[in-house]
Amino acid sequence: MRYRAPVFTQQIDTFNDRLILCADDVCRLLGWNQGQLYMAVRRGQIPARKLGRRVVFLRTELEAYIAQLPHVLEKPVGSKLAHEEAWHASR
Repeated sequence: MRYRAPVFTQQIDTFNDRLILCADDVCRLLGWNQGQLYMAVRRGQIPARKLGRRVVFLRTELEAYIAQLPHVLEKPVGSKLAHEEAWHASR
C-alpha cells in the first residue's frame, strides 16, 4: 500500500464548516487511498452513511474516530531501548 501524506492544517480548516464529507475528502484527510478507506468501512472501523447512491461520512463521526486512535509511545515496552534502559537502571 502506498502512503499519501495527510493534508495540511489550512486545508483541514476548509472541512470544518462542512457537516458531510465525501470519500475523496476523507482519503485526503487521512492520507489513504479509496481501497483502504472502504476496507476500514467494511470492518466497521470508520462509520459511513448512505446518501442516495453515495457513501458519505459525517465530520463529527470522523473526528471521533481520529480522537480514539491510540497514541504512539515514544518508547514501546517491548523495544530494545526500553530493555536496555531497564538493565542500566538496575545496575
